[in-house]
Amino acid sequence: RAAKKQAEDAGDDEMVGQLRLRLRLYALNLPFHGELDAHRRLARLRLDEGDIAAALPHLQEAWRLAPDNLALGLELAAAHRRRNQPQQAIGVYETILSGGDAPSAASAGLANLLATTSVRALRDGERALRLAKAACAASDSDPEFAGAHAAALAELGRLDEAEAEAVRARALAVGSGRSELAAKLDDQRRLYGDGLAYHD
Repeated sequence: RAAKKQAEDAGDDEMVGQLRLRLRLYALNLPFHGELDAHRRLARLRLDEGDIAAALPHLQEAWRLAPDNLALGLELAAAHRRRNQPQQAIGVYETILSGGDAPSAASAGLANLLATTSVRALRDGERALRLAKAACAASDSDPEFAGAHAAALAELGRLDEAEAEAVRARALAVGSGRSELAAKLDDQRRLYGDGLAYHD
């Protein structure tokens, strides 16, 4: 067992060393790469290290270079949420949605945030419900969209409906092989069953 643990630790150290080497190489060669690609790769490497604070400037710069890239915008919003920066995340979602056609993932992301943020002043259950309904209308089989819908219902005190929707969202997550999301939705379902809304 000790030998196995040492081997695992050595493997982890080697992986971290490789990540740091790749970071140094990209940082040194940033002016010579396509800037968008370089910033995206640097952000991904920082996220792989678990360093969200260091990833954020690269995500922001990448999105500035490609403001129509939905995936980048969503990743930036998610990074702000992980850093407990809901106001900044809301700003990113709002920017995405101001582009005209409302991408369903951004609608659901903003709905979830407006329903579940720990910052009471930022919560808006009514708007969260409108956004979540729009996302679910576009794709009724996405567990994250259904989860956002459940959270919005709970924020408005419609807890029986929230619990039922959370059950549906969990089933969708299980069906798509997303076990971590399914577990989170199950925890939220229990809260709704106990008469509580979920907040970060």
